[in-house]
Amino acid sequence: MKINDFLNDNFIILKTMYDNQVTVLNEIQIPLSQIQIADALGYSKNKVYSVFKKLQQEGYIEAIGKGKYRLSDTSIVIIETMEKLDKELKGDQWWKFCFYILVMHT
Repeated sequence: MKINDFLNDNFIILKTMYDNQVTVLNEIQIPLSQIQIADALGYSKNKVYSVFKKLQQEGYIEAIGKGKYRLSDTSIVIIETMEKLDKELKGDQWWKFCFYILVMHT
């Protein structure tokens, strides 16, 4: 079992953006349009649009030009933390971790 089995669309879209960052003139950006992200993930354009709108409103991504975006520092920390957890928690440990989260937060 991998971390992606437990993640929602917000994280999956942020992770796709993170994985496709490039540096242009010393500026990190994601040169993917919402349509390209939708196609890559097999999501509808409307779904990606609504997630983007929410992520922008909450400060996780910023539009820096037509079809170009930047992740916030918070987004990067979240993604890198989840990647670290994915490497550290193997096999059965994910089930135990998710059970712990459910018990502690209900």
